[in-house]
Order: sequence, then structure tokens, then C-alpha cells
Amino acid sequence: MKFKKYLLTLGLVLSFALPLFAQEEELDKFSPKANRGNPWEYDAGPEKDSKWLEIFASTPNYRGIGRVVLDRERYRWHWGPIFYRGRLGKNEVKVLVIGQEGAQDEALSRHSFTGGTGQKMQHFLNHIGINRSYLFVNTFVYCIHGQYQDETIEGAIAGDYWMAQSPSSPIVQHRHKLFNTAAEINDLRLVVAVGSAAQDTVVTWVESRGGVCENRDNSETCDASVLGKNTKIIRVPHPGGAGQVPEEERAKTLENLRRKFQQATDRIAAWISEDPEWLPADEGAYRPRIAEQENGRGMTFTKPYVYRSAPVPYRDFAFGFNWRLGARGTSSNRGDGQRSVKVFSEAGEYADPTVRWAAPKRSGFKDSGYIQDDEDLAYEAPRHDTNAFDPGPGEKWARLLMGEEEGYEWPDFNALGVTSHKSFGTGPIYRGRLDNTKFLILADQESHDDMFTCRALTGNGGQKVQHFLTRIGAIHNYVIIRTLPVDTLDLSFDKVREISNHSQVVRVRNRILEKILEENSIELILTFGSHAKEAMRKCDTKDVTVVNLKSATEKGAAQDWNKGLKKLQKVRYMPDYNPQLSFRYSEKGFRNTRLEINRYDLPINTPRWFGTSGSLGSRALNNPEHYKLTMPEWADRLRAPKLSRSERNALESKEWLLESFTPKTPGFSPEENEEE
Repeated sequence: MKFKKYLLTLGLVLSFALPLFAQEEELDKFSPKANRGNPWEYDAGPEKDSKWLEIFASTPNYRGIGRVVLDRERYRWHWGPIFYRGRLGKNEVKVLVIGQEGAQDEALSRHSFTGGTGQKMQHFLNHIGINRSYLFVNTFVYCIHGQYQDETIEGAIAGDYWMAQSPSSPIVQHRHKLFNTAAEINDLRLVVAVGSAAQDTVVTWVESRGGVCENRDNSETCDASVLGKNTKIIRVPHPGGAGQVPEEERAKTLENLRRKFQQATDRIAAWISEDPEWLPADEGAYRPRIAEQENGRGMTFTKPYVYRSAPVPYRDFAFGFNWRLGARGTSSNRGDGQRSVKVFSEAGEYADPTVRWAAPKRSGFKDSGYIQDDEDLAYEAPRHDTNAFDPGPGEKWARLLMGEEEGYEWPDFNALGVTSHKSFGTGPIYRGRLDNTKFLILADQESHDDMFTCRALTGNGGQKVQHFLTRIGAIHNYVIIRTLPVDTLDLSFDKVREISNHSQVVRVRNRILEKILEENSIELILTFGSHAKEAMRKCDTKDVTVVNLKSATEKGAAQDWNKGLKKLQKVRYMPDYNPQLSFRYSEKGFRNTRLEINRYDLPINTPRWFGTSGSLGSRALNNPEHYKLTMPEWADRLRAPKLSRSERNALESKEWLLESFTPKTPGFSPEENEEE
């Protein structure tokens, strides 16, 4: 049944001197600028009904365009587009950073520039006193195979250049809508081009707005005034270039990178010296003093630029995200032929060949729970209903849910026996509406999917619970709280019970539950699982009816849920939607009974296949430091969608094959996809 689209983001510490060219993975963790902010801060995404959402939903058919231009899959389409990282509000952005495309860390975080390159650029921004007023975007919103204008891919030099830089390209036209929106709602002061693809992209953007570039090989010669009356352009090399050279040349390459970044910061220092109001430092950010260079040839910051990383702030990610992302270099790698992305803790290793996994379960479309919509693509966020996402819990809830409210801090779960590494954080604690809700659900963890969706109960059991909720008429006005905010699936029943009953765990959880009860007119409470049942008994439920149900993964769950439906026939509550309390689950059919997770429960830019097809998250069999999320097989088999009429018209001339089309050849600096 197709419902109405379900109705619906180190304090100050001593700074130590480090070598001028630190290892690429090393973090500037001793710097006062390395602070990630507060764990309860998060990115809520764009405003509902905003122009940003229109642009996101009008992404061109990258997959189809790439297949026409290069006669192959040019884009890694499985994980969908990645649009931005940073601020989307009016007058919130002073610095626009443009790169090439995202990689696997970005696929997991759903935000641009969060892997190794993003952390290098975060340090660059921190160095010039910008720690908040930025927006990261890319040349391509889809990740590409190989590199931009990859010489090893037939036709890529001309084909990529046409797709990325020709005014006729639907990709360019869409990208300019995104860039122009950023320019129109902000007084941009600085545009940073990262790498050769971005260098070309800035030139293309300037020329599209009527500007002239004296030297098209150097975006710094472009007339930046067409981007904003106070805008200046700077270019820096792509940090990934160091990974393309032999080990014996690495030190020289890193020093060369450091020198070029130093030159860029010197130019910025000179501009600030000329006009201190041009690029004011962000509130709370540290910026070194500006002084004349020793050679007398210009200005510089008094603290020399060190080529290193800084972690991405919590506020740049969705609430409940896996803290490992954006923290210490690249934290994931691909597998299963694009279908999966594997993430490892700070104690794990990149692409560890010794890690073993259970074979991904086969999943057919019929039993996936996916709700078909002809306007949507399974590997993109909803296009039909662009408002179908959850911005986050809101300021009054975020700190409490994160276990950071004074007196209600989560204990050290590892000290209590949890084996999941603390670098993964304690995020996926809730799902649904915390305000104006009628149904309160407390549920035990049932899968590893929550780590990747940032929300509670989203795997196989969560999809079954979603089905149950629709049967009782709870379509929208519910909130789900997880019994524990950390992974305990590898622990014994008794150990989980011991952790769940720890006095501080009970204190924090009860505060969350009781606050929900205090601030809402809760008409019904449901628990799923033995630990949830016991936990709810420790909470003051204010005489609200409580119905205890088995976890979807427990034996006899179907029969138990049928008894629950029968009990609810005698309970008075106001459903969101016409309930079907006479519905009964069959033991045989229960295994494949699912309904996709409500899109209004998941963060912005979550692909439609997330939260379908059972449990897609898993933990390595022999190494507790590794997890992965795997795309369902039915989605992996999807064919490229047909091109739109305008896309067909744009491709009809095959301009990239004409002799008159003269693509710019790749620059000397190698680009690097994070994983390669």
C-alpha cells in the first residue's frame, strides 16, 4: 500500500611543533584549531521547500550520460550523489571550496570532503581562521571511476572534459545552479579550487557568468568579481597527489605540497593585510598574526603552514553519524564490486586483507519493503517528495540524546564490556518525531545498519517494526528510542542485560523517556525485545498503556505480534491512519515481511535503498574493528534510467568527438581518488 510519502550536526591545548611535512594521515590533534566542536552539534540539511532541495532533486542522469559519452559506466552510481559539506543558510558562507568528486568516506558520510583530502582542506581553512563559514562542493556530485581525464580510460580526456566543462553538458548546467545559489545567497569572499579538475571548473563557472580569464590554465587570473563584488580566487594542488608518487619521492612531494599551500596562505594574508574586513576570522577561530615576509616580498601569517590534517567538525555531519568519519584520514574502503563500503575503527587498518565477512545475503525486490515511485531512483534520495528527510532532533534534544547533558552523561561503555571501538561514537539512539508525537517505542538493537543510517532500528527488525506500526495506524507521529546507543550484538544476553541495567545507563535513558512523556501527549507505549521491556519497567510511564512485544529477531515474534494486535483492539488511542488491527502475521511469511524505513526518519541525501531489504550492515567475522554496509542485490542490478529529452538533445551532437572540440589536457598534478 502506498502511503502519502509517509505523510510526510580538545578544548584549547598546548600546540607542539611538528615536522614541516607530517605524514599524510597525521592529525593536527595538538592544535587549538583541531577541536571538532560538541558531539551534539550536527548538520540539519537545507530548509524544507528550499531551492537547494529543488537542485538536489534535479540531478542529471549521470549514469546515462557517462554511458553515452564513454560507452561504459563512468560513475560509481551505487551510492548516489554527494552535494555539499558546510553551511547552506543565507549569509553563512564566506569561503567556497571546490574539488573534483567524493570517494568512499563521502559515500558513508553523505557529505563532501570528509576523507583524507577533506581533512587536509579543513586544516587549510583552520589556518586562515575559518572554521565554520565555508561550503565544500565538487565538480561532479557522483564519484567517478579512476581519475578526471584518466589517460587509461579510452575517450576520457575529451569525454570527461565535455561532461565537466562544456556549457552544453547537463552536468555543468546543474552544477552552475548549485554554485550560483551559493553565490547569490552569500557574500562570497574566497573561492578555493582544489586540484586540476576544480581549476577547470572555476574557469568554466566564471565564464558562464560573463567573466574573463586572462589565462585559462590559471583560475587565479579570472575576473572573480562576477562571482561576488568581494570575491577572490585561489588555487591549491590536490592533496591526494602525494599518494601517486614512489615512496622515495614522497618527502619531496610533501614538501612541494606544503610550499604551494604556504604560497596560497601568503596571498590570503596579503589580501587581509590590505583590507582587514575582507575575510574576518570566524567567531572562536584562531588566526595567526600577519607580518611582512623575511624576504620583504609580501605578507605572511606568523605561524608557518604545516602540511597536515584537522578533523571535520561534528556540526558538518548528520546527527547520529559514525564519529570515525572525518576523524583520522580515510576511514573506509570499497568492496563487493562497488556494492559495499567498509569502515574501520582507529584500531583497524585500511583494506585489511585478513578480515573475513559473511557472504552478503541475497535480497529480492519483492521482499525488500521498497515503495516504488517512478520519479525516484533507488540510489538517490527521494525526488518526488524532496522534504522527506529528518533534519535532526532539534537543539533541546540533541545534547541529551548524545549523553552529554550535565548529570546525564553516558558511561564509558567499553569499561562496561562493550567491544565496539569508542571511535565509532554513540550516535544512533533515536528515530522519528520527538515533539508532537503520540507513540513511544523502546526497542533493542537488531542490526548494524543503524551505524550507517544514523538512526535507530533501521535493519531487518526495524523494517518489520515499520510494517507493524502501519498496521496499528502509527504512520508518522511516533518516536523510537534504542535501549542502548552502542553495538552490543556480539555480547551475551546476560552481558547486555548487565550493561542495560547499569545505574548511569538507566539514569540517562529514563531522562530521555520521561522527557518525551512530559512534553508530548503519549497515548501508547510499545517495547520490542526483552531488554526494552525490562528497561521500560524502570521508567515512570505515567499510566500510559504499555504493550510489550518480542524483538523481530526472536523466535515466535510473529505469533507474539499477533497477540499484540489483538490487545490493541481494546486500547483507546488516536491513530495517524486507518489501522488494521485485525491483520495477522503468518510464521512462514514473517521472514520476508518488511516495509522500508520512513524517509522522514532518515537524514538528508539518504539513498532510497538504505533501510530496505533486511539488514544490510554487518560486522567482520574475525575482526571487531571493521563494519560494512552492502547495497541490496536487486538495486545493484538496476539498469541505467533513460535520458530525459533535454539530455538526449545535449548529447545528440556528440561534441566531444568533433575535431572542433579541443579539450584541455590534464595538468601535471595527479589527482587521487581516496581509495586508489
